[in-house]
Amino acid sequence: MDNTIAINAQPGKSYQIAMETYAGHDFPDCGSCATGPVLPGSYSFGGNEGSRRQLGTSTFGIWREEAYQLYMDVMTLWNLLKDLDQDDLRASKTAAALKQFTKDVDFEQGGNERLSDYKRARENLREALGATNGSTAPLFFAVGNAHLDLAWLWPVAETKRKTARTFAAQLRLLSEYPDYYYIQSQSAAYEICRQYYPALFKKIKKAIGEGGFIADGAMWVEPDTNMAGGEALVRQILHGKRYFKEVLGVDSRVLWLPDSFGYSAALPQILMGCDVPYMVTQKIFWSYNGGERFPYHNFYWEGMDGTKVTSFLPTSYTYQTDPGEIRRTFKNQASRGRERRYYTAAL
Repeated sequence: MDNTIAINAQPGKSYQIAMETYAGHDFPDCGSCATGPVLPGSYSFGGNEGSRRQLGTSTFGIWREEAYQLYMDVMTLWNLLKDLDQDDLRASKTAAALKQFTKDVDFEQGGNERLSDYKRARENLREALGATNGSTAPLFFAVGNAHLDLAWLWPVAETKRKTARTFAAQLRLLSEYPDYYYIQSQSAAYEICRQYYPALFKKIKKAIGEGGFIADGAMWVEPDTNMAGGEALVRQILHGKRYFKEVLGVDSRVLWLPDSFGYSAALPQILMGCDVPYMVTQKIFWSYNGGERFPYHNFYWEGMDGTKVTSFLPTSYTYQTDPGEIRRTFKNQASRGRERRYYTAAL
């Protein structure tokens, strides 16, 4: 559970916690395949009632925001140090800042005493974190996202609950961190929230209006684009964009498709014809099976009819790409020029 019970809990005060839990289900009997969607009637409960799952020991934690922020500062510098040339002056300064951190914090103290050390250590790390490599240093923005499979290895009823839990969690994060931004695609997910959790949906619409909760994605759901025909893809965009506009009050112009296994060569033409000039995807980086790695992250994808759509591929589907590999990739792109075109019949 990622909910905060109290920001400043008072001694002696009691809290009652109501938990909704999902213990999973048996997969359909399909041989070695255990993939969804799991349709009603295609799975059955395999054990005695009450014996399938047991709730063991539960714990709770006292959150120290200053400690967490210090941890993030230190890990950012530590990961940077591992990727820097060790003869570089930047590496020397980063190592010195991390060494000072070990002197600033006495972890053998009590919690309240450590808190003052955390604050002092964060202040001393500020200069190292704020350093840049000159006027050409890139500016990065991080936007949260939750990829919601509307139908996969769970019943549709769980999709409804999963959508509500995800949306509610993002509202809590937006409330706690004013600079946080979150993007959510799939008009169908919003409609699930509207039908089954109207009070939550009202808060979502308010957050969208305030700008922190970004509603975009263009399509009704995130579909496969190879098996579906052209008319089906156009209808995805038609119903998706209309819902974003009429219900959520936004003009969606980005196709958000992180989990697709393939891309129709007609997609750029379809997107531009529907006033969707941008596309974001990333599963192309997931597995190469010995093939050549796709070389670009930001490029113009030219479809089979010559139509181009501006495309962006985040670092990795699982975000486990080696930092050195990221650096080499961007260096290679820079050496070839900023504008890249990729011609394809199908990726």
